Amino acid sequence: MPVLMRLLYGRMRSKTGSKTEGKAAAGTRMAIVLRFLAGSQNEEIHMYLDLLYEPVSHLKDGSCLAMVQQSVEQLDLSKFLPLGRQHNIYNSLEVALKNLGHLVLSYLPKILQILLCMTASVTQALEQRRKLQLRFINPLKNLRRLGMKRIIEFFRDFGTYPYTAEEIDAVFFAVVWPNVRRIPLESQHAPSFVLQLIQVWSQSPRYHPLFAKTEIWATGVRCAAKYICSAIYKKY
Repeated sequence: MPVLMRLLYGRMRSKTGSKTEGKAAAGTRMAIVLRFLAGSQNEEIHMYLDLLYEPVSHLKDGSCLAMVQQSVEQLDLSKFLPLGRQHNIYNSLEVALKNLGHLVLSYLPKILQILLCMTASVTQALEQRRKLQLRFINPLKNLRRLGMKRIIEFFRDFGTYPYTAEEIDAVFFAVVWPNVRRIPLESQHAPSFVLQLIQVWSQSPRYHPLFAKTEIWATGVRCAAKYICSAIYKKY
């Protein structure tokens, strides 16, 4: 079976027909392979996903919050995963969750952890933009948008996922606290991605306790609800 998984992985990365050549059809190739895998055992699907996310395999080991914090605190821009590869991983996560999400529930914690670690490191890289060449800024912003979209989709599509307290802390550490203060500024014309995430939370009573989440900083207590109210006040 490991040999078959590697053959499928190689097939996904190459053309499968006249209409699936090149980078533009990568999603189509992956969807074809994943639809085939839908009839496989969970262990076999996990094996394939391990191959798919091998470039970031180190991110799914250890506790979720600790790995997200490590991704931020130990960020080394000289060893940053190439932006094109990160873009491909975000796209593959979208296709995998769409085609296999209901079949790999036990793998979802790893996918969530990878998403949070990647998005947190991209956000931290943008905080150090003075060290970056100008040509990398917009691609990094695009990666941050992709990461936020995948996380929003995760909360929306897996409404019964049993989040642990540590995973919730990791979500806030990775995507909420670094971006929530910009809600009033970034949501003047359209909802920012953080506000879109909060909107998803507002649609399910299960997520409502998250609005009371706070964090103590040297400058005081930070609460997501405060920034939401500020954005609404400025708009109306």
